[in-house]
Order: sequence, then C-alpha cells, then structure tokens
Amino acid sequence: MTAVTSVSASIATIARHGEPLRRFAGPARRVLPPALTVVGFLFGLLMISGMALRTDAELFHSIGLDRPYTGIVGDDGAFVYSPAFAQALQPLRVLPVEWFVTLWRVAELSLLTILAGPWTLLLLLVVPVTAELMEAQVHLFLAAAIVAAWRWPGLWAIPILTKPTLGVGLLFHVGARDWRSLRIALAWTAAISLVSLAMVSALWMEWIKVLAGSASHQLSGPVILIPLVVRLPVAAALAWYAGRRSWPRLVPIAAMIALPALWIVGLSMAVAAIPDVRGLRAGRVAERRSEAEPAGASAA
Repeated sequence: MTAVTSVSASIATIARHGEPLRRFAGPARRVLPPALTVVGFLFGLLMISGMALRTDAELFHSIGLDRPYTGIVGDDGAFVYSPAFAQALQPLRVLPVEWFVTLWRVAELSLLTILAGPWTLLLLLVVPVTAELMEAQVHLFLAAAIVAAWRWPGLWAIPILTKPTLGVGLLFHVGARDWRSLRIALAWTAAISLVSLAMVSALWMEWIKVLAGSASHQLSGPVILIPLVVRLPVAAALAWYAGRRSWPRLVPIAAMIALPALWIVGLSMAVAAIPDVRGLRAGRVAERRSEAEPAGASAA
C-alpha cells in the first residue's frame, strides 16, 4: 500500500511540474511553424545573394519573338517552351538582366515558402531544390500553378503551355468525374493557345518542330534516363488513380514523372505534394454549389 501511495505521489508531482510545460507547448506550436517559415525564407534570400548570374532565367531574358527557337531539348542555350510562354516574358525584358534573374529567383523562393511553410529551411538543403533556385528554372512555378489550379482550374494552362506532357495531371479530373474543372482547364488552355497562335502562328510551327526533334534526342548531364514513353503511362495511371481515390497530393508527383526530360531540378516539383489542398478543392466545390443554388431557386 505504501508503494502504491508513493507512486501516486510521484505521478502527482510530475503532473504538477509538467503543467507549465503543457501551458508553454500550446503557444509554441502556434509560434514555431511561422517562425521556421520566416527563417527558411530569410535563409533562402541569403543563398540567392551568393548565386551566380548565369542561369536559365538569363536565357529567358534574352528570348525575343524574332527567332526564339535555335535548338532542341538538351542543347546548350536552347529555348524549348511554347510561344505563349515567350510572349508572356516580353514585358519583363525591360528589366536589367540582373534584376530579372534576382526577381525570378525570389519569386521561386516565395512560392517554395508558400508551398512548404516550416519545411522551407530543410528543403533548401535538398539538392533538387537548391539546384532549381541556382538555375532559376521553372519547376517551382509549375508546382505552384498545379496547387492553385485546385481552386482555379484555368491555371492548368501554365504547366501545359510550358511542358505539355504535364497535362497528364488532368486525368485526375477524369478519375474524379469532375468534368466541369476539366472543361475549364481545357478551355483556358485552348483560348490562350488560339490567341497566341493568331499573333505568332509561325512560331507555333517552329515549336512543334522543336518538340518533334526532341523526342528521340539523347540527353546527357544531371538527368534521370528513364524514357518518357515509359514514364508517361505510369504518370497517367497515377493521376487517374488519384482522382478515383480523391488523393490530390499525388497529382504533382504524376506531373513530375511526366516531365519531358526528368532533370534533377525537376524533382523539386514534389514540394507541391506538401500542402493540404483539400481546402482549396472544398472552396471550389462550395463555389459551384453557390452558383447552382440561384439556378435551382429560379427554376422553382
């Protein structure tokens, strides 16, 4: 009996001493994630400040509409994105190249911070993410567009008109039988393409030739040498299955697998699987219901 009493007294003492820790734990859980997020962003800015100028963004800054296509995928200095992408870059070319590259990197870092939150600092130490910022590539923009497309499906036009094979992610909507979102995504992509085609039709023909010439081109460098013809069916099946199971976090992974060339920097797209996008999808569903209610009321 004495032993039981002693144990009970010890437990009560521990509980009393643990109460301040529990009171501290609540505020700490609220403060720590945003604090880590800010630290990660500031660390990213420090990294960017020490990076060299020569990047893919420097190439983007140099691209005009007179003769943008001079090579195929894998060629040094080759621009291989759609004419719509090139047109979107034109207003930004008024900036000095140093500003352009810096703003491009800061924009990618900002999107990484939004997607990863308190994990930003850790991810900045991961090679694909660090390399993505160093090269000032496009993959974090594509990742963010895919996440935002759960709320605004028309944003699928960004990845599709940058790297067309990423459109395999739309099979999520097929699997989920979300035909309205699929129609919106396709309509926006088609509309932007048609406007661009009307303005620079010759460039579209050139771009198609670039894509055709790149299909059988042997790549070298930091690239995962699994052919697209192998990866694309896997990506399609994964996106469709994600729709059937309502697992939207798998879609960025499917899109990453479907990249035309799976460079190491392309693996940075996986950060789009971190945020819980169910809230964005729920907002989209709620919006559709609110649009449907007035129609139902008027019919009544």
